[in-house]
Amino acid sequence: MKYAGLGDINQLRKNGAERPSILFDGFSADRYSGMNGWYFSTNEQTISIPVQSKTMTIYWPGIGYIKDLNLPADDKTVLEIPTWTPGATVTGKILMPDGKPYAGKPLLISPGQDTESQLRLNTDAQGGFTVKGLLPGPLFIFTQADYNSAGWSLDEGEKGLSDITLRMSGMPIRAFANDSNELWWIPDAGKPVRLPQSRRSDCSVHDLAPGTGWLFSLASSPENCTYTRATLQAGEQGSYNQPRNSNGPALALYLPLDIQKGFPGKVSLISQDERLPFRVQYQTGWLASTLLGKYVFQFSALPPGKYKVIVNTATGNIEANVTVPTYGTSKELAYPAAGVAIPR
Repeated sequence: MKYAGLGDINQLRKNGAERPSILFDGFSADRYSGMNGWYFSTNEQTISIPVQSKTMTIYWPGIGYIKDLNLPADDKTVLEIPTWTPGATVTGKILMPDGKPYAGKPLLISPGQDTESQLRLNTDAQGGFTVKGLLPGPLFIFTQADYNSAGWSLDEGEKGLSDITLRMSGMPIRAFANDSNELWWIPDAGKPVRLPQSRRSDCSVHDLAPGTGWLFSLASSPENCTYTRATLQAGEQGSYNQPRNSNGPALALYLPLDIQKGFPGKVSLISQDERLPFRVQYQTGWLASTLLGKYVFQFSALPPGKYKVIVNTATGNIEANVTVPTYGTSKELAYPAAGVAIPR
């Protein structure tokens, strides 16, 4: 699909991140392997949209965002991009472990909606920084623009944050999870925290309190999600590497094996826990079991709790609520009745 009205791309890159982030129907198109078929070409002014997507949000850190843009019903209509919403602003300063300013050094700003869309800047002589054009939601700030940099996880909200002070730790806690697109620390006591990741898996956190709890890794494929018991301690000696064979409470979804209705489509999972507000959408992952006479989709591990599941099929969307206990569960689904409108 062609688009028009985005503006001068070179100027956008100069004032903001190197590339924008795009969300379809509120889900990140970059973090999950099933969406790799889309592309956003600023040179050719074209965009490839995942099947049956209805809305699109373009987020350019440092510039602003265009939220919930309605997508045309066909590929021939030129998509007109409206004016940018300026977004929220975060101002503050960074201090070294000894309290001195982190002066004139690089910061890496990574929005939680898409950790690949990154904004680079330097602090001033007092360790101060200003970040504009932020989409309300999670925000990661790292003290070095490199792979193993330590950082903080913030939520700037609708109005942003003013004059915050972030102090570095001499021995930050480090965590690592294989194939992790979101990594959550769920302590035994306290509120769950999404850990800052500059390159998807490895992260070091300045202000995380040591303790015991659970690490939840939301992976690029549902069968690789993990929910593992862990003790996090300060310093490199406390590094935690989540093993590939770790698992947790599983969730299996079943649909009748009906060839006439075709293979089920994308699956969306939305946490109903306000303390753990993650949402994920997978384009693929269904398996056909002739032994069971069912289509099967499985999340290998999820935190126990309540979820909303949305499955796209050729006859319409299936929506269901499910509670995942500590020992896992399964959910039998049914196709929509004939005559239900097929969502685009």
